[in-house]
Amino acid sequence: MAAVRPTAVGQRDSAAVESPRGTITVLIGCMFSGKTTLMLRRLEHRATGTIAAFKHAVDDRYAPGEVVAHGGARIAARAVESFDEIDRYLSNGAAGRIHAVAIDEGHFFTSSYCLTPSANVTSPPYPNARQLRAAGDATGLRYERKHQTRAAGFSLRGGSTVDTTQDQLRASGSFADGVSPFVAGVTSLADRGLDVYVTMLDRDCWGRVISLARKLNHVCDEIVLMHASCGHCGRPASRTQRLTPIVSGHLVGGPEHYEARCLECWRPPPETPPAID
Repeated sequence: MAAVRPTAVGQRDSAAVESPRGTITVLIGCMFSGKTTLMLRRLEHRATGTIAAFKHAVDDRYAPGEVVAHGGARIAARAVESFDEIDRYLSNGAAGRIHAVAIDEGHFFTSSYCLTPSANVTSPPYPNARQLRAAGDATGLRYERKHQTRAAGFSLRGGSTVDTTQDQLRASGSFADGVSPFVAGVTSLADRGLDVYVTMLDRDCWGRVISLARKLNHVCDEIVLMHASCGHCGRPASRTQRLTPIVSGHLVGGPEHYEARCLECWRPPPETPPAID
């Protein structure tokens, strides 16, 4: 359910009439939780030609010129390498006819997922799926269960104090944990009256919270936390399990490389994780 943005007496009503603001919707969760499918479903009522969809060029799965959900739903999309390319496209003749912007797999716009491949990088011995499921060392899991909740850092905004802070953040483009060009760009699109939809992982396959998702939480109008079904036990899944070795730091992959897992069945990859931004 979308968070309700309060109205300051005598100010925001008139501002909304003069300059209608678009909305920012963020759909987050582990892989195979239906994020892209839901985003495309929400765009179905839009008129043809009024949607601009984008994906990062590093995402070489399925079709290069389309955003494709794991279930098969798809929409034509432009592959870009940075948010600047999105902004340039929407500023050069497309702005007048575009009413909604869809950005798939927003985490690919972070440096953690866009590593420069190195031929010298080797993968340590990697357990197969059976060994992962039979693994008994849950030390890391106990630590995470003790110190983090399943939805740490992700909650719908509510109350005038929170929304006032969010407006100040939007105006300044600054965030407590660093300025993000992606977040500033998404906010700018909404300020120009465009409805923006972003799908992304909330955690990487090592279980670490992706900071871009947390930053988007500060400025979005709605955040949808989605779950999949655990590929091992069938319970609700909130983690992404890597099933194959990570070669040369390349993290992009589909069902042949990843599986949704619940916290009890999930194990982090043995490879050293990249620095997270």
